[in-house]
Amino acid sequence: MAGGAVTSDAHHITAPDPEGLGATRAIHAALESAGASPEDVTHVNAHATSTPKGDVPEYTAMKSAFGAHLDSICVSATKSQTGHLLGAAGAVESVLTVKALAERAAPVTINLDNQDPEIPLDVVTGSRGSSARVTSSGCARASASAATTL
Repeated sequence: MAGGAVTSDAHHITAPDPEGLGATRAIHAALESAGASPEDVTHVNAHATSTPKGDVPEYTAMKSAFGAHLDSICVSATKSQTGHLLGAAGAVESVLTVKALAERAAPVTINLDNQDPEIPLDVVTGSRGSSARVTSSGCARASASAATTL
């Protein structure tokens, strides 16, 4: 892991700012901390609560921070396999993200039957226990190669 950042938008105790401002600041600060550009990112493990109040602002933040490069980033939603662990969610998702970095493998999002058309992300889907290899050009569903991951 090259860098990281934490922010708080203090919008609501459980709901993010509708424009994703806190998340946008966190992404920009993490990129700066890593000395990276948006084009260096190939995979994002999204917070992905599977709710319009959470997912739309998160997508808005990613779109704002990554711009057109977002189309080249593969996204995982590990909560689809663990459920929302409330206070433990950040810790568990951090462990899963570090494991994904070490193995250069993006965890799959399960049970995604109807992706919201307002959130046109390249979501890594599949069955529990499978993954996608993270490469310098995104996620390869079949082959492995070197990766540049933030």
